[in-house]
Amino acid sequence: MGNRSIERVLDGSDLLTDASTASTNLSARKQFMQPSLDQAPTADIVFSTIDKLREFIDKCHPTVDAVVVANVTRSAFREISKLRDRTGHRWRLLYLNTCHLSIVTLPTYSHEQLHVYLNECLKDGLADMGQGKEEWTMTSSSRYPPDGNGSSGEGDSGGKPFHKRLGHDQWPTIVFEAGFTQSLMSLRTKIRFWFSRSNHQVKIVVIVKAYPGDSAQKKILVEQWLEQLISGSSARRGATTTRMLSAATTLQPVCIQTINVMWSLPGVPFEQATMSQKTDRDSYSVARGPLSLSFESLLLREPNASTEQDVIIPDRDLKNCAIRVWAA
Repeated sequence: MGNRSIERVLDGSDLLTDASTASTNLSARKQFMQPSLDQAPTADIVFSTIDKLREFIDKCHPTVDAVVVANVTRSAFREISKLRDRTGHRWRLLYLNTCHLSIVTLPTYSHEQLHVYLNECLKDGLADMGQGKEEWTMTSSSRYPPDGNGSSGEGDSGGKPFHKRLGHDQWPTIVFEAGFTQSLMSLRTKIRFWFSRSNHQVKIVVIVKAYPGDSAQKKILVEQWLEQLISGSSARRGATTTRMLSAATTLQPVCIQTINVMWSLPGVPFEQATMSQKTDRDSYSVARGPLSLSFESLLLREPNASTEQDVIIPDRDLKNCAIRVWAA
């Protein structure tokens, strides 16, 4: 599995793209070095047989929430899917066809707490503006594209405007991807998949990464990614997507928001804190919040200025998310 083939998948160059479908109405762009999305995660196991993969997963520590599998052909991925369906496991599967890589998400309790609460906050925020269950529908961990041919993925949670995206094959406008032990590189691999494989129908990807090994800060990192039209001279030199689009612009994922939620009770290490302290929002701090999600990107229309606005997930709710992850 060569690096060149991996890079083709991660920058989306195995897929046709259309710059005209991308939203250009972005209010902000991250003013620092952008994280790279061009590296594939390190494989935990090389696929040989379905029985050996199942044995490997069964032996994983209970906190492990993802396994990266290399050398996965299309037929091997079908075997993995059939095993999941036959055994009733709730695994969520991502498959990158060109580099024969699969990420198997194991939805542990801590993993689920990282994304479910934030997705509920999004739903509540839309409902408060009159965009409730009649206008907004959850996509949960649905497979996209549903036919499963080629690269395919199942997000942790997400949603889309019901009337503008009717049908099970219509992509979500937002996807949440979470990681407890899953590496940040693995999560970022999914970002390019969602944008490129959907032909830019996915507008927002939010990744939520916990750091359970950091006993001092118990940090949770939240990154919000959008796509932006960037001039060819600013794009990564040599990127295949630059050649596929016009010479003037290319679509690139851009991280527009990075939020850190951390344990910050002075003089009290997390491991020594009482349960009352662990469940107190004042024991946590938020840097660079709140999380602000574009109404236009979510609903595919401009907001009504008098009643609608971007969905704001405040620091209070970001702290509540951390409490659910760490104090459980």
